[in-house]
Amino acid sequence: MLHLFLPNRYVQSIFDIKGEELKGAGIRGMVVDLDNTLVPWNVADAPEKVEQWLRTIVRSGIKIVIFSNNNEDRVRTFAEPLQIPYIYRAQKPLQHSFKKVAHMMGISSGQLAVVGDQLLTDMLGGNVFGAYTILVQPIVQSDAIVTKFNRQVEKLVLHYFYRTGKLLRPAVICQEENN
Repeated sequence: MLHLFLPNRYVQSIFDIKGEELKGAGIRGMVVDLDNTLVPWNVADAPEKVEQWLRTIVRSGIKIVIFSNNNEDRVRTFAEPLQIPYIYRAQKPLQHSFKKVAHMMGISSGQLAVVGDQLLTDMLGGNVFGAYTILVQPIVQSDAIVTKFNRQVEKLVLHYFYRTGKLLRPAVICQEENN
């Protein structure tokens, strides 16, 4: 059963995800979690770097939808200025919103990438649906109250995946500044 929490890929951040690579693997659509995946859970607007990344994904030919369990005001405030479709109160990991978004994009489950920072919502929901799942490390270590319990369970599952070699921690790439 733990295999349902195992992502296909584990990266440091969204910026490690390249649209052209996904497109080459047959991915035609992507749903991206909002809180602690694109921006910290308490940040309302997208920084320029996130906007650029989203535009790059779209330019590569991949449809994108912001896909969040948060409320409509939170998700709309973030997504509308970017002119990106969104689904709020997705109730991940339940399957109805995954089916809805795949239908909305006109793609099959195997053509969908699910990007998020949580095993118990994003990875579980995406894996059960049959999507390609990409786990990103949370942007910040603090969480909304409803997420704190999930994080405790995730620590146990991640530790098991690391210990058994099923998952490697993403490499942190540091760039030296030229002086």
